[in-house]
Amino acid sequence: MPKKPLMSIPEFATEAEERAFWETHSTADYVDWDRAVEVPPDAMPLLRRSSPQVQVVAEVPSDDWAALTALAHRRGVSPQALAGALLRDGIEKARKSA
Repeated sequence: MPKKPLMSIPEFATEAEERAFWETHSTADYVDWDRAVEVPPDAMPLLRRSSPQVQVVAEVPSDDWAALTALAHRRGVSPQALAGALLRDGIEKARKSA
């Protein structure tokens, strides 16, 4: 079966714009993962997260976690990354409505 052509990744003005894009799009449509190569951790010594991170432990009902995991896999991201993105969205909506 021939592979479908890959779509072009758009230019993003901000990290938030890029995050919003990838939350609703799958990397499988934009990246040929069969050609991906692993980059050793020391290849980019100056690479850091754009903002400090805090690890959170939360109790989540198993049905909700299963739904989150399924949605994350469809989007091509980890459940933890999707949970963080949904939390950011919820906080932003709460700020706007406050």
